[in-house]
Amino acid sequence: MKQLSLFIFLLLLSWGMEIQLLSYYFEDLTAERHLHLFLGMSGTLLYLIPILIILFYLSRKLSVSFPFILLALFVGWSIAAPLSMEVNTWVDGQLQQILSADIYQAWIDTFSAPFAEEFLKASTGVWVLFLLKEKRLSAAMLVGAASGLGFQLAEDVYYIAGESYLDVNNTYPELINRLSGALASHWLYTSIVVVGIMWLIQTHFKPKSILPYIYVLAPVALHFFWNSPFNVSQSIFSPVSATLSAITLYLGCHVYQHVILADPFDK
Repeated sequence: MKQLSLFIFLLLLSWGMEIQLLSYYFEDLTAERHLHLFLGMSGTLLYLIPILIILFYLSRKLSVSFPFILLALFVGWSIAAPLSMEVNTWVDGQLQQILSADIYQAWIDTFSAPFAEEFLKASTGVWVLFLLKEKRLSAAMLVGAASGLGFQLAEDVYYIAGESYLDVNNTYPELINRLSGALASHWLYTSIVVVGIMWLIQTHFKPKSILPYIYVLAPVALHFFWNSPFNVSQSIFSPVSATLSAITLYLGCHVYQHVILADPFDK
């Protein structure tokens, strides 16, 4: 069974890597446009490098192998992101047939992405943990963060590339748009969810606390409201997105405190 799981893992890894790399090439663009596109995508390093530094520091502090964390990041980029795109596309098609045009346009990102993406990101994170025989919540926190970060990188680059392809002048506005929500985004969502899932698995889904259920469900709800029409503002400052980001950061800090101070599986 373990060998089969490893084979499927490697199969999805190879499939996803090919899809991701091919999505960055547009045959009808000039070399100059491709260079502009590459420079725009490179802007994601503004959050990628600081978050990786944080994960490296925490890996040393919590005695979690940093190569494992890098593997989880690669898995999030090459498996979770392409699979989510396929699932979202399928769900979008089904919803388009049953919803009115107005409701579909307003709510499509809300009905599909939060559920499919959080499930697939967390699944790949947990998969990495089991393949590496790692059960500590500290490892779950960091591996989940890395898996979510890989997904976040793939998603941001996808949107930046898409906008740049349509109009080169859209490249940097879209980059700024992606950077504005990067601090409290997929990397934190997945970190929180994976900790909750591993906590439930360790306790055979009979925890003495309600916290693991909150950790699993809260990021899905936060993602839901982030994508919803409620998170729309006519001004520069968006109170809804600011509130959602603050809640996400608070939950991330709460998970960190639980892992550092009271991880019952790290004794």
